[in-house]
Amino acid sequence: KVNAMVTGQRRRAVGYSEGTGYDDWPALRMVLAPDDFDDRWVQPGSVQRTHFYNCPVVAYQTMYLGFISIYRAEDDEGYFHGPIYTELVTSRDGFHWLREEGQRPPILECGPERSWDHGMILIGSACLVPVGDELRLYYTGYDGLHDYLPFHAGIGVATLRKDGFASLDGGDNPGNFTTKRLQGLKGKLHLNCEAGGGLLQVEVLDAGGRVIPGYGKNDCNEPRGDGVDQIVTWREHAELPTDKGPLRLRFVLKNVSLYSFMAGDAVEVLEEAARPRLAALFTFENNAEPLAASKLPGSGQHELRFRGTSRVDH
Repeated sequence: KVNAMVTGQRRRAVGYSEGTGYDDWPALRMVLAPDDFDDRWVQPGSVQRTHFYNCPVVAYQTMYLGFISIYRAEDDEGYFHGPIYTELVTSRDGFHWLREEGQRPPILECGPERSWDHGMILIGSACLVPVGDELRLYYTGYDGLHDYLPFHAGIGVATLRKDGFASLDGGDNPGNFTTKRLQGLKGKLHLNCEAGGGLLQVEVLDAGGRVIPGYGKNDCNEPRGDGVDQIVTWREHAELPTDKGPLRLRFVLKNVSLYSFMAGDAVEVLEEAARPRLAALFTFENNAEPLAASKLPGSGQHELRFRGTSRVDH
């Protein structure tokens, strides 16, 4: 744990350190801290605040999963208490972490009132265990809020499908998405999906985005069930092409959920060239000297000041 200052209040946050021995351990580097959105529940003017109580990390496939404990600390005459629940964060390197966009729903929330895990949910390291087609997440539950004693604790287990942390969902209107260029795709294409009541088609594209003959959506033998390992084939092909270089996959989805896909055990994602990003836009319309404001939405931190003999020529 490290301390961070957010909106003028000290918070528990998540730090990272590595070394070769305990005698000379490097200082922690902060990698995750609460933000204003984490405080969306706080009453204005109060000393309530959100803490990151802890964040056990496990290696999963080619990345890291963090189970971050969200502690909503409320003040009761100088005595802080509050619930603790769990959100999921992900990382490729252990330093840069991604949190779910939007409302940041918990991956494991506290139980209903008066239940054995109503007050707090805490997860330890090495807590994620694959069993068949599901993942089991072991945790400690408490029937009381943080710092409210006495409380009772027990061990619980939560389950979800294999790779079931997130999904791409198609609604009533068909939608599609295309992957980045993938080097090393080969063999059979395996899907983890719920496709029993909808449409799921896969096209195979070359690196330039052109559909490879025989691998179009109308050639695809669509998966029709709900399972973590469903095989996609095409009318004349049971496996992916092997002589076309890097490939892209285009998925067409309607009333289905896609959790993950796999084809080969040494696939490399080829990053696209970065596109220039417009940071500010000055049109000089309706601006009075000596200051011009950017017309690009969201770039209010950019401004242009006129110096010397420069002026706006109307």
